[in-house]
Amino acid sequence: MFVLNISLMKLKQRAPAVIVFSLCFLFVLSRYTAYPSSGTADISEVPVTVTSLANDVTAPNYLDQVLNQLPKRAPRWTYSCINNVCIRKEAQDAEAVSSLDVCWLTCGTHGPVWPYPKKHRRGSDSIKFLPGNFQLLEVSAESNAVKQLVEQAFNLKRDYLKNYLGVTNQSSSYSFFWPFSSSSSSNEFESNRVQITIRVALTDEMLTLVTDESYEIRIEEEAQSAGQLQVTISGKTFFGVRHGIETLSQVIAFEKECGCFQIVRNYYAMDKPAYPYRGILIDSARNFIPLRIIKRVIDAMSYNKLNMLHLHLSDSNAFTFHSKSVPQMTQYGALSENHIYYPHEMADLVKYARIRGVKLVPELDAPSHAGNGWQFGSKYGLGKLAFYVNAYDNSWPSTCGQPPCGLLNPLNINTYDILERIYGDMLDVFDDDLFHMGGDEVNTHSWLRQPEMKKWLHARDALDLWKYFQTEALKRLKKVNQNATAILWTSKLTESEASKKYLDTNDYIIQVWDSSTSTQIQTLLNKGFSLIMSFVDTLYLDWGEGSWLGNQHVWPFHMWQKLYDAKLNVGHSRNPANLGRSSQNQVLGAEAPLWGEKVGPEELESKLWPRAAALAENLWSNPTSRGDEVYTRLNYHNHRLQQRGIPTSQLQPESCLHYNGHCHNPQDTI
Repeated sequence: MFVLNISLMKLKQRAPAVIVFSLCFLFVLSRYTAYPSSGTADISEVPVTVTSLANDVTAPNYLDQVLNQLPKRAPRWTYSCINNVCIRKEAQDAEAVSSLDVCWLTCGTHGPVWPYPKKHRRGSDSIKFLPGNFQLLEVSAESNAVKQLVEQAFNLKRDYLKNYLGVTNQSSSYSFFWPFSSSSSSNEFESNRVQITIRVALTDEMLTLVTDESYEIRIEEEAQSAGQLQVTISGKTFFGVRHGIETLSQVIAFEKECGCFQIVRNYYAMDKPAYPYRGILIDSARNFIPLRIIKRVIDAMSYNKLNMLHLHLSDSNAFTFHSKSVPQMTQYGALSENHIYYPHEMADLVKYARIRGVKLVPELDAPSHAGNGWQFGSKYGLGKLAFYVNAYDNSWPSTCGQPPCGLLNPLNINTYDILERIYGDMLDVFDDDLFHMGGDEVNTHSWLRQPEMKKWLHARDALDLWKYFQTEALKRLKKVNQNATAILWTSKLTESEASKKYLDTNDYIIQVWDSSTSTQIQTLLNKGFSLIMSFVDTLYLDWGEGSWLGNQHVWPFHMWQKLYDAKLNVGHSRNPANLGRSSQNQVLGAEAPLWGEKVGPEELESKLWPRAAALAENLWSNPTSRGDEVYTRLNYHNHRLQQRGIPTSQLQPESCLHYNGHCHNPQDTI
């Protein structure tokens, strides 16, 4: 009896579960008997509406049956060019698949090439090839040194194709180890060949402001041999044909379905840059930038045909270049032994950049922005080399542009002797034709507080002392290398009558960091100065982060559109007719500064790219306007930079790459 009572109690506890189980069993049994032939409901005969799904407790079973009968493999996606953009859609069973990258080869007004060429024409289809059949047939050059540069630049692109696929080079043969599923046999294209001939006319090995960077590229299929493409790249200099090699790499795309590459079947471009100086500035004095990051910046510059990398190597914060002649500069100026660039490292970086068509322009900032590194003079009997080094009190705004302060002593002969030695060490490493001498934000009133300065300035203007420093510093630079051209930032020394009185147009290039509406621009042009534009209101890449000194300076972020639209011509028009011919030649180009107060190595590249790419097309192609297609093209180019290992910022949701038509608001264009 006791056992029976226990059993009844357990049954009562489990009654709800038993009832539910019984109902489910009866339901399944009824369904099974309704379809005795297959044991599975024929969903085609049982229409289910949205309403019935909501009210019918049997609906989940229908969903299971539908899902069970669907194909297990993922759908095949293909891309079609619609209204000059590539759109993703599901491919039909027998339909050939085109990847996003392959679609872009023949889509749009300019296709995948960034910056777009001056003149080009393009075929409407592409052909497949294996990377082992991408061959450099001949390099015709007037010197072995230039031939070697060409071969090195070409090998970078060939190796990229190999690395993209995961290809190993064994005894000059290529073997794939990435298992692709393909709907077609490789026999269809394994005999296709892309054979390249490169011709260079001149022996230039160093990029200068007068280097001819033009190139011509032609891709043609042999008339009697289908699938055999002949590529010819020619230019006056190595730097021109290097740009041609970059263009070639951008009209080649990877196709995953076949595990191969595709190239535009017929292509022609005749191209050259609008401006000779197309640069960016990075700042290692505020936050040190490791060489591996700088090299990747150079890589990205080469993908955008930017050619000038301005290295801000010294400031009052730190001195980062190791001078063999004056090692005390980094002993006192570097924040640690890991915050130093050594001459052999910089020499290697110069070669690395040259192969990629980039010139390194070093800056030794003076007489202001010169503090740490210069404080050893008094200790070693050289006198005070700089004033106000690391002035920490709250009086710094009346002393210097930003803390920590530092201002060179223009009346100490040892200051110039040390500058000369550093100039020599730097020009032994870097190209010796361009050298940035800094020269901005000099507070001449700080000099006036020094007794010896007051005595010298008797019956003189404070600018006379600045001019004295600049003249003596330039003499030391010219003593090291007579052919070096100095670059100076705009300042009080370059304003109005001062520039005519104190600076010679033959000695200096002026880098304009005033606003784009500054009247000083026209004044400097009228006086005959050559200019590099770095407008603070359009081209500064560090804006938008707020001040590192407090809550003042609410500077707006400069979107890529500002850099793309920046007008370098006087009169604020893209029409060169607004400039006299001499003025056109005086505007050398532009540079986008990324000052480093709030920029560390990990976020530097995402702050550069793709905004600097927008400037690149501005300076190379000199577009007359910015149409809707530019946003789509830049978004795709940004995708390509990421494919090539460049950390960039996103412009749009990733889906916009695949469904371009859904990412444009005609009511709110930017």
